[in-house]
Parts: sequence; C-alpha cells; structure tokens
Amino acid sequence: TEYSPVVSKVESPYLHLQSEGLSKLPKNINTLEVKEIILTGNNFTEFPPEVLNMPQLEVLLIGHNPISKLPDNLDGLRNLKRLSINATLIKEFPSDLSALENLESIGLDHNDFKNVPEPILTIPNLKRLKLNNNELTDLKFIDKRLEGLESIYLYSNELKQIDCEI
Repeated sequence: TEYSPVVSKVESPYLHLQSEGLSKLPKNINTLEVKEIILTGNNFTEFPPEVLNMPQLEVLLIGHNPISKLPDNLDGLRNLKRLSINATLIKEFPSDLSALENLESIGLDHNDFKNVPEPILTIPNLKRLKLNNNELTDLKFIDKRLEGLESIYLYSNELKQIDCEI
C-alpha cells in the first residue's frame, strides 16, 4: 500500500506530519476530519492559521518548531484536549485561554520560561501541566485557579523555593 500521512481507518483519525521540513500547511487542510495533528519538528515560524479552522481537533502537537507567538483566536479550538508547544520560541500568549474548556493537558517543556505565562492559569479544566526543562525558580504560580490540576511536571528547572498556595 502507498504511504499516506492521514490515518483514517482508526477510531480517531489523525494527520502525522512530524519532521517533514514543513513551514506551511495546505489551505484546504481544514477539510480533513482529523482529531489529532502531529506537526512536531518542522520549520513553522508562525502558528499555522489553517489549524484554527479545525474545531474538531482534540490533539495538536506542534512542538520543536521556531514559533514565537500563539494566535489570539485559539478559542475556536473548543474541542482541544491536549496541546504540546514544547521547545518553541513562544513567549507571547493570548491574554485569556478560558474558552479552551476541554483542554486538559498542555506541554510547555524546553521553553526557557522563568515564570509560567499568566494566561496558562486561565485554562479552566487543566489536569496536566508539563513544564520540564525551563528556568522556573519557585512554585508561586500555583493557586486556586489550578485546583483541578492532577499532575505537574517540573524536572530540570531551577527550583529554589517550593511553597505555594492551593
């Protein structure tokens, strides 16, 4: 059989385009009824706008790309459950991510964060927060907004203080 990056004969169809050297997606990619897109290890310098027109998406893995900013209109991805933006250049986040009500897991590993970006704390049903290999020195960002958090990953940071309020 011929290789296709779209795998549709499974329970949750997905598009696997890892390490393909991509910097853009085809404009009509949003016509694919995929629930998971893997775009890690490419050459995206901007968040692909085509992905924002895929409200059925549940998983988006876009780490290891030189993206520096998340778009303001992420709230269109209302079914998103898992987002990985590990090892990017992202320092700018939309001011409010509270519309991402289904987002349960976000990966922010290897981003040189000294502080957790405030908008991350607005995600209402976050259960897993991955912050490995950053430059965090304390856990003061943990507060009642993260009361539903089940797991936080913090290895290889520069933690000097671990007191926090919940």
